Amino acid sequence: MIVHGGISDRIQLSQINSLARNRYISLSIRPTSKNVGEQLTKNEEDEYLQMQDLLWCDPDPEDRPGCRINDGRRMACFFGPDITEQFLSKNHFSMLIRSHEVKERGYEFEHNNKVLTVFSATNYNGGSNLGAIVRWDYQIEEPWIMSYTFQDIAPIEKLNFNKQITLFEDPVYQTLMENIVAKKSLLEKEFERSDRNQTNYISSRVWADIMKNVLQIDLPWLTLRAKFVKEDTQGILYNTMFEEYTLDNTKFQKSHAGIMEDLYISKDVLMALFNLIDSDHTGRICFILWNKYVVYI
Repeated sequence: MIVHGGISDRIQLSQINSLARNRYISLSIRPTSKNVGEQLTKNEEDEYLQMQDLLWCDPDPEDRPGCRINDGRRMACFFGPDITEQFLSKNHFSMLIRSHEVKERGYEFEHNNKVLTVFSATNYNGGSNLGAIVRWDYQIEEPWIMSYTFQDIAPIEKLNFNKQITLFEDPVYQTLMENIVAKKSLLEKEFERSDRNQTNYISSRVWADIMKNVLQIDLPWLTLRAKFVKEDTQGILYNTMFEEYTLDNTKFQKSHAGIMEDLYISKDVLMALFNLIDSDHTGRICFILWNKYVVYI
């Protein structure tokens, strides 16, 4: 389930699905009753409180059980791990994904990994936090999370309204970045091989050629280089290539980064093979077959 804020012990899916959302101008303004001139009925009051909860509830920072008032916000509440477990179990959900809170890495798992906060705004309110996006493909058990940051956003502020869109909102750019991160080891190897004097610099032309050859994608890399790597009068500082991007999976530790890259590079081939093997289309195959085909590839 995906919400902006969170849940509480009074959230009912049946009511959420029937919410008259057009009745709400703002949560700070109480809606009028359907019965003109009268006070809100009990059901209308419950609906209003649930709207507050969905938009403003936060996981309890102290992991206390139950729900307790969020005095700082003066509406909605903090909800504990037990509330999360009860809600997910009752409604047959596997995870609650929400936003609303700044996280230093751009994301954070809480409540026994049953609540995932994803905050996409980097350097929020003048800070230094990373932003993050989450991708959860059909029939995949674990989400993929990419953290990122933008150092210079001044040019974006000068764009008109129709052009105020970050690169990470472009699915083409997202796919390109996934391919770059997946081939991180190969790219770094070629960069270092070209840097014979170990200066951490290579020419822009060499950098562009490496990007084209390793990724097998024919783009105007020279023109695009400012989007991916830092450059000064000495050339391309290639070690900055991956400073702002990480590709994470909750089942792997940092020490297995190479495995992550290898698996992602072979993702399409693996998916095709697994779909053939998975004759009953359950989304699961036995470990013996998994091991056989991953090792083969």
